[in-house]
Order: sequence, then structure tokens, then C-alpha cells
Amino acid sequence: MLSVIVVHQTGDKQLGAGFFKLAKRLGRLASDQERLWVEELANVKSAWTSGGAIKYPKSGQTLRNIGGRPIETLPFRIPEYPHPSHPISRGAPKFHKLEALSDWGEGKTPRTEFFERILVGMFLRLGRAVPYAFDTIDGEIRSLAAGCIKFLLNRRVPEIAVSCNSAGEVASVTPLTILINRYLSDDQSFRQFASNEIESNLPFDIDAEIDERRRIESESVRREGVAAFRSSVLWAWDGCCAVTGTVVRCTLEAAHIYPYNGIKTNDPSNGIALRSDMHALFDSHLFSLRYVHDRLLLDMSKELRGTEYERYAGTSLKLPEAQSHRPHSRLVEHHRRKFEDAEARRP
Repeated sequence: MLSVIVVHQTGDKQLGAGFFKLAKRLGRLASDQERLWVEELANVKSAWTSGGAIKYPKSGQTLRNIGGRPIETLPFRIPEYPHPSHPISRGAPKFHKLEALSDWGEGKTPRTEFFERILVGMFLRLGRAVPYAFDTIDGEIRSLAAGCIKFLLNRRVPEIAVSCNSAGEVASVTPLTILINRYLSDDQSFRQFASNEIESNLPFDIDAEIDERRRIESESVRREGVAAFRSSVLWAWDGCCAVTGTVVRCTLEAAHIYPYNGIKTNDPSNGIALRSDMHALFDSHLFSLRYVHDRLLLDMSKELRGTEYERYAGTSLKLPEAQSHRPHSRLVEHHRRKFEDAEARRP
């Protein structure tokens, strides 16, 4: 749905040219302008009658309510499909119960292959299950094509896992390892959802109390979305430690800037690639980071003076190319406050 519709208040009472420019940018056919206008007006009316958007002030996350079901806004656009019938559907979604998606068809077609690539890319970008229905950053309501979900579910070896809501309807989809590995080595799987948009809102509340159960979980290999988070963070930092430049992959880890507190903290803007020893120092607040204009600088604890780590003090880190994958300024500031508190307590 086009997020804003404006008509001239005087004169011919017709739509401004900007409406159709926006429609074209969003991939909408505008050859029949009157029809497009009527359709979008109906979409706006539907959105208003089914519930507006709810914004949570601390996290900045926006949820739209459609038919009593909240859907979130994801921080990216969906790549265009060069043929009719995009496998990421546009408009108000139809919600399906899982049992309705069962049959024997495997559906290996160019459309399902495109769907696979998009699904894996979204999973790597989010670091968690992909919502079935969602808003995009440009205001469109999108949903995963039920037919494509069905085909991937019904392959001889299932390639996705589906989670349902309390009504038994499909709520989210997670690509399994067999599907992820098919596209993991393709740079486009990451790049298609990286962007240079202005720093977006965080998908979680940094003022929330850390859930002790999540903290324990975060210390185990069972961490939700850990593989996607690691892959996305290492891709963003060009497969090397942000501080030391080490490229030996088995020594590299994806560090959370804000401690892991559930799947939404797996956002790549909450990650930095560090060698394992640097990760331990970072989590212990023995060094931290701060933005100075567009530079990200490293500050070292006084406890590390005279050690082999002292030489990294003042280092200016080479930031990821994509703004969406750079450390979020609020998260950097949060970690720095913890570092300063720890420094004040050190002798």
C-alpha cells in the first residue's frame, strides 16, 4: 500500500504527479491512473478500518494491526521479481492454517527459487524467523506466498520450519540448514537486504531488563538465530576482526554489542566481528567504542596498559560498507556507559 495519498485541494482535484512517481518506484503499474487511485484509496480505507499502526516509544518498533493480528515493520525493501506474481505478495495478507498447506507438490520453479533466495536473505538480515506478514520500510504490506511455503514444506526433505499463532495460522517461517547452505556463499543473499538508509529504529528495547533465562541461553550453542547472526556480521565486516584485522575464520566470533536478550537482538546493527580474545575483553568491558563524527574509535581500559592489547587503543575501525550493518549509535553508547562505569570502579 502506498503510505501517503495526497490530492490537490484546489483546481482539478486530481492526484499530484508525486503519487504516481512513488507508485512507479514501488513497482506498481500506473498506466491506468484512475484505477490505481481507486485501488489505493480502498487499501487505505481497509487499513483504517482494520486497525492503525502502534508505535512502541522505547524500541521505536512499529506494529500494524490487521484483522486483530499485529504485523511489524521490517527495515528493508523487497527486491523486485522480473515476472508476474511476486512470491512476496502485496496488499492485505490472507492468513492460512498450517494444515491447509499440505499436499504432495514440491514446486521447483524459477518463482520458488526466487522465493528461497529472498527468504534466506531476510533470515540472514533479521537473525531470526521471517514473519509471514509484515510492513516494509517503504510502507507496503507484504506477506510470504502461501504456495511457496507449501512447496518448501512438502519437499522430500523439508527445507523450512513453520511457527503458528494461537489460532493455528502460519506466523513465521525459518529456513533450515539445507536451504541456507544453498545460498550462504552467494554475496547477493546478504547484499540484497543491506542498505544505506539513515540509521533505523532498533527492533528491541535497550532499557529492558535482561532476562536471566535468555542470558543463560545466550551462553550456549542453542542461541536462537546464532548462525544467521554470525554469517551476517562476518559478511558485514569482510570476514575479519574489526580491531586486529585477523582473517582466520575459526578465531572469529560475532559479538553482541548489547547483550543477547532474545531473537530481536540478533540484528546486525547489534554486532561486531571480533577475534575470540577481543570478544572476551569486549564483553568484560575492558575496551569499548565511541563514535566521533563518522569514525568509530576504540578506548582501552587502564587495566590493559602495558599488555599486548594496549597498541589497539585509539584505533579507528573500518566500518561496514552498508549503513544497515554498522553498529547502531545507541547500542555503542549503551556499551560505552557500561565501560565507563566499570572503569570508575577499577583501581
